[in-house]
Amino acid sequence: MPTIYYFVTRKSPIRVCKGVTQAIVTTFGTASSGAALPISMQCVEENLWVDRRISRFILPLGANINLDGNALYEAVAVIFIAQLNNIPLSFSQIIIISFIATIASLGLNSVPVGLVTILVTLNTVGLPVNDVPLIITVDWLL
Repeated sequence: MPTIYYFVTRKSPIRVCKGVTQAIVTTFGTASSGAALPISMQCVEENLWVDRRISRFILPLGANINLDGNALYEAVAVIFIAQLNNIPLSFSQIIIISFIATIASLGLNSVPVGLVTILVTLNTVGLPVNDVPLIITVDWLL
C-alpha cells in the first residue's frame, strides 16, 4: 500500500505513517479500531490536513466495513468446534457458517463481541455451544 500511495500521489508514505502513529498505537493498545476512531480522526485532520467532512465519513465507514478478519475468525472458530467434537460438516453447512459469519460481522460495531455471534452461528447449524470457553481463553490474542 505504501508503494501504491507513492506511485499515485508522488509523495512519501512515511509522512502519512508519522501522522497517524498515535492512532496506530491506540488501536493496538485497545485491540479495537472503534475505540481508536476518535484519535484516528484527530490525527488525520490535524496532522495530514484532510478535510473534516471526508474524514468523518470515510473513517467510520472503513472501520465498520473492514471486519473481514472477524468474519474469518468466527467461521474458523465454529468449524474448529465441530472438528473438536468429531462432527462432520456438509458443504452446505460450511457455506451457511461462512454466510452467517460474514453477515454478522457486517452488522457488528468495532467492539469485540464476536463471541456472541459465534454462539448464534453454532446454534444455527446445530453444533454444541459448550466448547465456547476454549475460544474465550484465546479470543483477545486473536
